[in-house]
Amino acid sequence: MAHTTVNIHLSDGDGPLVLILREISRRLGRIEEKLDAGLELLAQVQTEGAAIMTDLSALTDEVSQNGDAVASAVTLLGSLSQQIRELSTDPAALQALADQLDANTQQLADAVVANTPAAPAQAPAPEEPPAEG
Repeated sequence: MAHTTVNIHLSDGDGPLVLILREISRRLGRIEEKLDAGLELLAQVQTEGAAIMTDLSALTDEVSQNGDAVASAVTLLGSLSQQIRELSTDPAALQALADQLDANTQQLADAVVANTPAAPAQAPAPEEPPAEG
């Protein structure tokens, strides 16, 4: 921020006017310091806001990807139930479908485990004091 400096030279002989001008100058200096601090704080808030928006965008993308994965799983399950109905008279084909379902189930379980953060350790519950009496 550009600062403008105004120098006023007054002699002490000017009395109360000099005191008033000095007080005004002192207060203006304090106001300027507070404005500079406020502008610094505003810049920090803008920087943090930009970081939050970046995080929000990444989170939105992840939610979208999760939605896509859920939709795929729903489609797969619907397809499997139809195939079971169609293959109910062919034991070998039905067994192959069951094997495919097991493999897909394991793949989905592995993906869930790999993408689930570990639960934070819980602090032990505080002990209750012995009852008086």
